[in-house]
Amino acid sequence: MVKQGVVEEIPQGGTGITSSGLRYTSAGTPIKVPNAVGVDIWGANPLQLNTALNATAAQSDPGNVGVSAFGMGDGGISNWSAIYSDLFANQTFQTNGTWNYKTFNPTTIPPLSMI
Repeated sequence: MVKQGVVEEIPQGGTGITSSGLRYTSAGTPIKVPNAVGVDIWGANPLQLNTALNATAAQSDPGNVGVSAFGMGDGGISNWSAIYSDLFANQTFQTNGTWNYKTFNPTTIPPLSMI
C-alpha cells in the first residue's frame, strides 16, 4: 500500500500543506508519493522540465544549454550516491542529445564563488 500525501501541520493555525512527489529510502530506492487525492504529480515534473530544456536547446547553438544539479546530502546514513544517481539519471533528466547535464554530489561540489 502506498501512503498518499501527508498533511504537514503549520504552527499557529496556518493551513496544512499536503506533501507529495518523490522520496527515497535510505538505501536509495525511489518511492512516488501521490497527493491527497491519489494523483502522482511527480511524473509531470520531469516531463515539463525536459520539454522546456529541449525547446530551449532547439533555439540555441548546439551544446550551449546545460544544467548543473547539486545533491547536498546530510552526511547521515543514507546512500546519497545511489539516491542522486537515480534522481538525476532516471527520475529527472531525459536529454534528447541537444543539451546536457552534470551532477555534483556532496564530495564533488566545486567551490562557490561570488561574481
